[in-house]
Amino acid sequence: MLHAYVLIEFDPGAPDVPERVRSHSLGMCKQTLVGSPTSGELIVHLEAEEGPHMNEAMVSLTSQVDGVGRLTVLRISGAP
Repeated sequence: MLHAYVLIEFDPGAPDVPERVRSHSLGMCKQTLVGSPTSGELIVHLEAEEGPHMNEAMVSLTSQVDGVGRLTVLRISGAP
């Protein structure tokens, strides 16, 4: 199981980006918003069984959720 914390930068003028990120289907990856989004930034916890699922989720967030700009991976950890 892989866990990642990702900083998502988004357009603060775009409507409901945090809610759209929270409710967007990421296939084989679960997402949870961490804390309250600030103006243009939010942190998301991602959980996936395998690395390719994590990669697909990050690509999906940037390409399919309007208003999402850049993703920065803050930490990835995995269980042995």
